[in-house]
Amino acid sequence: MNQRSQSLLLIAVAVTMIHTVAIYWSAIRTKALDFSKPLERLVVKTVALNNPTPTKSPPKVEKKPEPIVKKQPKPPESPPKVEKKPEIVKKQPKPPEPPPQKKKEVAKVDDKKRDLLAKAKESIAKIQSSRDNKGASKSKDASELRDLGTIDSLHVDSADTIKPEDMGYYGVLASYLRQALRFPEFGEVKVRLTLNRGGEVTKVETVSTKSENNKQYVEKMLPTLRFPPFGKNFGNDKQHTFTITLTNDL
Repeated sequence: MNQRSQSLLLIAVAVTMIHTVAIYWSAIRTKALDFSKPLERLVVKTVALNNPTPTKSPPKVEKKPEPIVKKQPKPPESPPKVEKKPEIVKKQPKPPEPPPQKKKEVAKVDDKKRDLLAKAKESIAKIQSSRDNKGASKSKDASELRDLGTIDSLHVDSADTIKPEDMGYYGVLASYLRQALRFPEFGEVKVRLTLNRGGEVTKVETVSTKSENNKQYVEKMLPTLRFPPFGKNFGNDKQHTFTITLTNDL
């Protein structure tokens, strides 16, 4: 037998076996099902249950709390009033009258006391007048000193080189120095004052002066002053030096 015959034979055997199994399976199912007995009918009954009526519970009665009665404190018993007994004023006995000789001595003593009091009043009046005179002289000296220390004139050198837009700051600087400085003596002081843009003093140099007291005063006072800031003046310069002549000569 060749290969083609073998394959056909195998196919035939397989088909035969499949048919045999199918016939066997159908025979078993027909035996299992018995159609001779009649089918029983199913009867379904529905039963309605009566809902029990709910019984109402009696309403609860809330018991109100009994009011608490506070016991009021008894008022303190007032102490019994003590009747004041009237004070008995004792009459002081009159001093015995001095004899006639002692009266004369007492009159002399009174005259001496009067004289002493008059002299004391005169001395007090003299002291008061001298004090008034001294106070007037002191106030006069103080007014003279105030007039002496006032800055009468202030000159800024190199006015030709000052830009017109910076002239306003020079006026502010001059007014500030006149109000802040009071020279101890008459005279003239020429200084170089260097300020930064914030108005702080960075350097003070005395150029010329005839009064040593005025020089020491200026070199001591100027570093303690705080001037107005430059603002838009002097361009972008970080600091600027002013040559100033101060004088209080009459």
